[in-house]
Amino acid sequence: MVLSFVCLCLRILYYLFLFVPGQVIILYISVISVISAICVTLAPGFFCEASIIPMTRFLLPVFDDEGNKILEFSGEKADIINDNKVRISSAKMRTIALAGSNMLDLLAMADEANVSIKDEEAVGKGTILVTGSGFSVIGNDWEFVGHGDKKFTIFSDVQVFFDKRQDEIL
Repeated sequence: MVLSFVCLCLRILYYLFLFVPGQVIILYISVISVISAICVTLAPGFFCEASIIPMTRFLLPVFDDEGNKILEFSGEKADIINDNKVRISSAKMRTIALAGSNMLDLLAMADEANVSIKDEEAVGKGTILVTGSGFSVIGNDWEFVGHGDKKFTIFSDVQVFFDKRQDEIL
């Protein structure tokens, strides 16, 4: 009975926090995930309606050890599966190059992305468009690794477009 009340309170908090900035959402995701996991573990489908928590206007910034924003996941809708896994619809991933690094600022857009927050990784089976300074890449069946080199890998139907003609680049 107590857990049922807790789950009801969590649902109310969810609807109250729909319009809260991204920094508060990270804390909110962790708290909701832990309590939902307890509810589902004790009696799946009885105390809580579902273990997946839907959100709208999702935003998750990622910071390095010095506090610089290096990556950002966002989307129109997201399903929070647990404290590490998020499925984002109309997903956008933005890499942010720090001054003095050899990285590029990139923006990637996909229909859906399955994100592992702790690993800073994302995968998708659908189409992805990655744009950077002077180029665009489109393809299907992709993955993104955010730690280390921040690398997109596109496995099928890849097309690369440059803003300038090839003879102007070389």
